[in-house]
Amino acid sequence: TITENKGEKAQNRTYQDLLKNITDENNFEQLSRSKLIKVSLKGKISKWLDEKMYRSISFSPDGMYVAAGIDDDTMHIYYSSNLTSVHGAISVDVGSGDYVNDVEFSPDSGLVAVSIGRSGNSGTNGQVFLIDVSNGQKVGNGMNPNSEGRFYDAAFSPDGELIALASNDDFYIVNVSSRATVYSITS
Repeated sequence: TITENKGEKAQNRTYQDLLKNITDENNFEQLSRSKLIKVSLKGKISKWLDEKMYRSISFSPDGMYVAAGIDDDTMHIYYSSNLTSVHGAISVDVGSGDYVNDVEFSPDSGLVAVSIGRSGNSGTNGQVFLIDVSNGQKVGNGMNPNSEGRFYDAAFSPDGELIALASNDDFYIVNVSSRATVYSITS
């Protein structure tokens, strides 16, 4: 059953494993796609980015770029001035059943941290990749302290030397250059 609340308050229960067949998956995708538009200060509305299943979007601190995490194992970096793609689709696939949860720029706008999680309890472990904005390439291997299954968020320190990685019930502070875990809080 598909329902809309038309902006009114509504109570809906949530259940696990509701996508039982291809029809359920198609209905879910149709309802979760986003049309990103931009609205000028004068109220002019125009198309911003193509309709997709966006999982995360972030402006670079210098205002030159927009990063978008897409639900197809890719991320994109766009010029903020005209929203043309800098490098095209950048694969961040780590195996079956994974998806982009978050994209975040470093303070100098030179890197994008891409937090990857997996769906369910099978498949590969999550990763946090660093993408070089200048060439669209992964910088080194992905980060995954403690072999976590999912990463939901990442945040750079103000100087860009450290990055905080958030997983299920744990978080880690990792040195960006050495990839060494500096601190961790685990459950």
